[in-house]
Amino acid sequence: MTDLESRLRGLRGTTTPVDEDTVRADIGRARRALSRRRRARIGSAAVAVAAVGVVATVIVAGQPGGQGSDIAEAPTPSPTHAATLRLVDYTGIQQPGFTVAKVPAGFVLQGATPYSLDVAKAGDHSSLNDFEGKLVVMLQSKDATFHKTNRAVTVHGTTGYLRAEDGGATALEYLDGDHDVVIQAWSGLGLTDAQLVEFADGVTVTSGAQASVG
Repeated sequence: MTDLESRLRGLRGTTTPVDEDTVRADIGRARRALSRRRRARIGSAAVAVAAVGVVATVIVAGQPGGQGSDIAEAPTPSPTHAATLRLVDYTGIQQPGFTVAKVPAGFVLQGATPYSLDVAKAGDHSSLNDFEGKLVVMLQSKDATFHKTNRAVTVHGTTGYLRAEDGGATALEYLDGDHDVVIQAWSGLGLTDAQLVEFADGVTVTSGAQASVG
């Protein structure tokens, strides 16, 4: 007889006899209750361990240099200002005033006035006095002075200067002999400063070019 059986028999007292089946039933219930309590303790311990593991994972992932930190705090690459157009050799008919060696791909010499040459997208039928969306070559106005800025570049072996114009265009001004040349590129074209200089290096001023007044 086990110790549990002895205790149960001792609790019966002497006044009411208890048969063996009742004793065995009581023992069975006691053992099942004990088993349930053990399982409950084990389950609680497992949940506690799992919770600690989750907290530890969160803390480690948040530490500088940890894997979680590397993923969450990886620096975003800075955007690059790459050209959206490329320059190609120009082989078409030249216009009076200026000749060009290169043009942006998909562009043509739209036409020229006595004061400017318009380089525009093929199919552009806007006025030659409308410079929006174009690359324009002209001589500086006679009543204006050469404009130096802190954005110096080299064009035709001499120093030229880039500057921002009203309306979102970029202008490049340089001296070509006795000519004060200004090339204006609309900002939406997608040409870089280097490409604007490359285009200017292929520009030649002819005797037909005239400087405006005012």
